[in-house]
Amino acid sequence: MINGQKCVFWLVVLSAAAVVLSATAMSANANGQLGLPAEMPFSGTVKEVKQQKCEGCKCIEVLVLLNTVDGLLEVSLGPKTFLDKHHLVISQGDSIRVTGRRFTVGGRDLMLANDVGKGRRHLVLRGSYGKPKWIEDCGN
Repeated sequence: MINGQKCVFWLVVLSAAAVVLSATAMSANANGQLGLPAEMPFSGTVKEVKQQKCEGCKCIEVLVLLNTVDGLLEVSLGPKTFLDKHHLVISQGDSIRVTGRRFTVGGRDLMLANDVGKGRRHLVLRGSYGKPKWIEDCGN
């Protein structure tokens, strides 16, 4: 498999895993129906910026530890290359706004950000049902 195909393969695997994760993280609404955790906005100051290698697609992903009024929240933004391509640099001490869904993964409280804002800048990271916006950038 060439690199672009391998990346697409892993993104499909990761997307399927996200659906399974979503299904296991679902909660019942007032009608007893299952649904995704509610999308919620958070804002705060970046306490720490982390970069780690994604085991699935082998890219470097960016996570931030966000100090909110409710406490610390770990937020997964996405691949560093995607943020760089859109000229969005997040640094310690920055005030940012994120909207996304909170999950508990391996005992960790984690938010998958659907969008992030810093100052007047706004970047959509994931679309409906968490589909990553960077999929079309894979292999480029």
